[in-house]
Amino acid sequence: MCEQYLPLIIDQVSSLCLSDSEETPQLPELLIHYGLTIDEFTHLRSLLIQKIDSSNTIFNITSDCFYLPYLTHLKIIECHVANDKNSHQIINNIWRLPRLKHCTLDVIFEGGLTFAELPIISTSIEYLLIKNVIFSSIGLTHLLNSTSYLQHLCIQFGQSSNAELDTRHIIPSIISLKLNFDGSLAALTNILQ
Repeated sequence: MCEQYLPLIIDQVSSLCLSDSEETPQLPELLIHYGLTIDEFTHLRSLLIQKIDSSNTIFNITSDCFYLPYLTHLKIIECHVANDKNSHQIINNIWRLPRLKHCTLDVIFEGGLTFAELPIISTSIEYLLIKNVIFSSIGLTHLLNSTSYLQHLCIQFGQSSNAELDTRHIIPSIISLKLNFDGSLAALTNILQ
């Protein structure tokens, strides 16, 4: 059925969920088996990647997203990524998406993930929710510097260093900030000044 009908409507699909759940086991692999890639969904606006625990699969999907001219919403949730070179490259792929406005990352990165080495500045991401990553002040500074048009941010912030968060030049566009904070009141006061 997939092989017969999906090619006929693939350029009309605006929203897609790729999941390796009980309801859709091995769906990403099935698409590849039928010779389909994400970049063929040319009118895709919203993509949900769910319950995929292969960093290679997520890397390949996010690489193909660069060729989707209408993609504005990306959610990667309930995924588990091994600590390898692909974990940073997945983030780089996301930050390269030219029209991405809304991004939700609920991914467990083995060994953690840092945004300190992010070489790309996203000029499109406005809404960002990141779970399972605890940001230090340095990490948050780098994240804010690499998302210049960010308006809504939801992250977990921890007091892992004494470095101050320099907010003078990096938060003018933020209109909504949700911090799940694990630290002292003095550190939180310092952030919000």
